[in-house]
Amino acid sequence: MNWRKDIKDLDPEVINLCDSLNSIDGIETIESCCGHEKTSFDIWFKARDINSLYVVSRFMDNRYNGINNNTWSCVVEDVDSGKTGEDCVIFCISSGNVIGKKAYEQANILSSEINKFLSNKKFMKMFTQKNT
Repeated sequence: MNWRKDIKDLDPEVINLCDSLNSIDGIETIESCCGHEKTSFDIWFKARDINSLYVVSRFMDNRYNGINNNTWSCVVEDVDSGKTGEDCVIFCISSGNVIGKKAYEQANILSSEINKFLSNKKFMKMFTQKNT
């Protein structure tokens, strides 16, 4: 899927992090909002499997994300679609109570960390191995 086809409709502040998330095998962003300096910075996405979520969870962990606070999180949301299986669950990365320019700066830090680790073959092998 080419999520950038409607880039003119995206908040410019979310583009870097959405690009980085979409670079993770099995992750597909579906909606986003920068918060417009009033609410949290949020990106909703689908995950194909648990291995995709392993990679995302690494960047939500404050030991590795370069932000060093406990504000950003990733939560599971039920979409009440009436369907069963993977179509009824999505995930949301949120800046929590960090809003505005500070959230935008932190989103860019997350994006940079994701890109750095995606280019590290040893790291990616460790986090994308299938469970046996």
